[in-house]
Amino acid sequence: MESVALQVFMDAINAMASPASAQIQHGQVSADELALDWENAWRVSDGLREEQVISSEVYEAVAQIYAELAAIKPSDSFWSDEALRHESRWADFRLRVQAILTQLAPLK
Repeated sequence: MESVALQVFMDAINAMASPASAQIQHGQVSADELALDWENAWRVSDGLREEQVISSEVYEAVAQIYAELAAIKPSDSFWSDEALRHESRWADFRLRVQAILTQLAPLK
C-alpha cells in the first residue's frame, strides 16, 4: 500500500510544483483538480509520516498548504486557470512545494 500512497503523494507534489504553463494543459489539470490532488496527497501523508517515508517537517508543510487551500471559498476567482497564471497565492504555493520537493529528492 505504501507504494500506491507514495505515488499519489509524489504525483500531487510534482503537479503543484510545476509552472502554471505545465499545470494548464488543454483538457488536463485545472486549479480545482490541483487542489483535489493536493487533498489526496494530504490524506496519504499522515500514513507516510507514520511509516517514516516522509519527515514530520514535510508532513507539516503539506498539511499547512492543504489547510490554506481548504480555507479558500469555492466561488473565489482563485479557482480558475487565469488565477493559476497570475494569482500570487498560486505562485507562493508553487515555491513552497518546490521546497518540499527538494526535501523529497532522496525518494525519487
